[in-house]
Amino acid sequence: MLPTLLQLGPIRIASFSVFMLLAFLVSTFIVWRLSKREYLDEEKTMDIYLLSVIWGMIGARLSYVLLYPDKFGFNLFRMVLPTWMPGFYIYGGVIAGILGVIVLSRKKEAKYTKYLDTFAPAFILAVGLYKIGQFLDGSLIGTSTNIPYLGLPVAGQAGYFIPLALFQAVAYFITFYLVNRWSRYFLITHKYTGGVFLSALVVAGGIETISYFFTRDKLFILMVPLSLAITLSAFIFSSILLYKQTRSFAKDRQTLLAKFVRITGKKSTKAS
Repeated sequence: MLPTLLQLGPIRIASFSVFMLLAFLVSTFIVWRLSKREYLDEEKTMDIYLLSVIWGMIGARLSYVLLYPDKFGFNLFRMVLPTWMPGFYIYGGVIAGILGVIVLSRKKEAKYTKYLDTFAPAFILAVGLYKIGQFLDGSLIGTSTNIPYLGLPVAGQAGYFIPLALFQAVAYFITFYLVNRWSRYFLITHKYTGGVFLSALVVAGGIETISYFFTRDKLFILMVPLSLAITLSAFIFSSILLYKQTRSFAKDRQTLLAKFVRITGKKSTKAS
């Protein structure tokens, strides 16, 4: 762990804060580039994006306060100022951010699925950078392990633990690459908006669902594993919706194959 990236006298620069800032800057740049590529109104796109980020931060903080009230008591400053009592619940932030995109898009009379597709790759990369910050900060620790070369020591802890945040970061970076590749398939080949966002949600939901079983600290609400319930629901719902929306793609391929057979005079073969 490396919680302090740089110490300049009394000034401490935290690793987590640096990667949070880096995630915001990089994701903002990606959104700007994608808005130009998709010929979206840049000003409107950036307004929706920045406001949805604020929605997400408020949602992440508020959900953390509601889930861990004993850490704050009745101290309003602790609730409002993360510097006094740090803590964000990322799933609450994601839900609030998605709702923000939908509401803000409708207010600007824009199709929200276009913006969700534009923001999805940036969000995936931002989460990957966020996970690097968690790894360096030691705020996300996996379960203990005896497998050689898999576990890492943790300061103040006995034994070796799975560097879960690091593995998640690698998975999200790979997902970012895949989502960028899929964007051409959905947006250019089939003119289908929403497919990039749903694909990103399927993979992210799968990553987080698998990761839950290797997370050391788990949160239960009324005996229900809250994080697992959220991520598994997101994975199942987005998978079903993506499947329903893309079933016609196979029919399109069969139609194109039939036209090709008629033009070339070749005998039809069963489409796979």
